Amino acid sequence: MSTQTIQISAITIDNQRVIKTVDTKNIAIAAAILIASVITIAVSSAIKFESETVTMALLTAGGIFLVLSIYMMLNKSKKIIYKPTRSKVKHYAFHFAPTQRREAEKWTSEGFKTPAPIFEKKEDGNIRFDILISNDCKFAAVQLSTYENFCYNAYAPVFYLYNDEVKNISTLIE
Repeated sequence: MSTQTIQISAITIDNQRVIKTVDTKNIAIAAAILIASVITIAVSSAIKFESETVTMALLTAGGIFLVLSIYMMLNKSKKIIYKPTRSKVKHYAFHFAPTQRREAEKWTSEGFKTPAPIFEKKEDGNIRFDILISNDCKFAAVQLSTYENFCYNAYAPVFYLYNDEVKNISTLIE
């Protein structure tokens, strides 16, 4: 079985149990919106020039629908799945103050076996946990990153956690 490499933020996943697939539901919605945009633009061109307000409203709506459908096809068309349970995987990034670096390093070196220390979460910080966790909490991938040279770089290897091991990580998300 081949391994698919998945890059999300600063975390790179190389695991046979995680796959990146096409989200057919979002593709179908984007296609419907694209068809709606084509129809509104076609209707706006068929209306007589006396009703400029209606024509402009339809052209604007058609343009918005077109941009929305392109955005959905490019950005919302892929999803990450944990294969054994077919559960969708979500990405979370938690930033912490540099003063808590030792606590984060210690927790990481222990393999997340102990409950999570109390971290002071920030919107931006020099230290970050990138967490990928499945909706059913049966899989997690965690990596500690630091901010250097204007980007986040991996500071520790990716840790893969399964089943009961995930509970300590899920406390950060709650």
